[in-house]
Amino acid sequence: MMAWLDSANQIWATDGGSLNELSTSIRQDLTGITQSACSLSFHTAGRFHWLVFSTGTKLFVYDIDLDQWMPPWSFSCQYLFSGETSPGNYVLQAAIPTKALQMNTTKFNDNGAPYGPTGQTNLMSVVPDFGRRFSYIASGIYSEPTRTGVPWTFQVSNNGQALSDVLVLTDDDPTKGTYQTIAGNLQDTAVTYNRSNGQFLKQLVYPLSQTPAGSSRWISFKIKLATADQVDNLYEIILAYKPLGGR
Repeated sequence: MMAWLDSANQIWATDGGSLNELSTSIRQDLTGITQSACSLSFHTAGRFHWLVFSTGTKLFVYDIDLDQWMPPWSFSCQYLFSGETSPGNYVLQAAIPTKALQMNTTKFNDNGAPYGPTGQTNLMSVVPDFGRRFSYIASGIYSEPTRTGVPWTFQVSNNGQALSDVLVLTDDDPTKGTYQTIAGNLQDTAVTYNRSNGQFLKQLVYPLSQTPAGSSRWISFKIKLATADQVDNLYEIILAYKPLGGR
């Protein structure tokens, strides 16, 4: 397999039998890049089967197995290299002005500086569309045409690491609207579920009955992880809602 960046700032790949543009979903991110500052390399090591592209200011990693791009890494480098440094040991390296850095799969920092990852959802319907259902009470077929309800509880399940912040946005554009923190709403599972959390699996519950107030059509969440060199595993997120007029 071979890949390259063309003069139109598009990334192409071929296996000798077919030709495909890989950058369709990130074309807007590649607009205006400086080609002389870019570098490109395949990296195959264990579970990693990647195509790594650097714009000089960001890294874009394409997972060949999943056939999709990861969120870009805010990491500046001049050159990329993937190769065998010792028998059977293939590493991804990057050159910066003063040194060469090597990816370490057991550490979570950039050149010694820890970073705080952020996860953000798209706008989700507060009340999901369950399709057409039959109601004996309403005596007919109905659905959820408005999907409007009251956000009631948000839950994050993780490996027990403390979160830096949890924020929520309702009925607004997630790229422009102002998120509101709900970190102070954290409730012990002994209160929510009448049971304690496990040692290695934690359920972090945030009641939303007061934040945000009132009913909503759409909702988005932002989860900020701690700025620390540690393993953060997020297993699930759950939104519980109360339909309008429900109890």
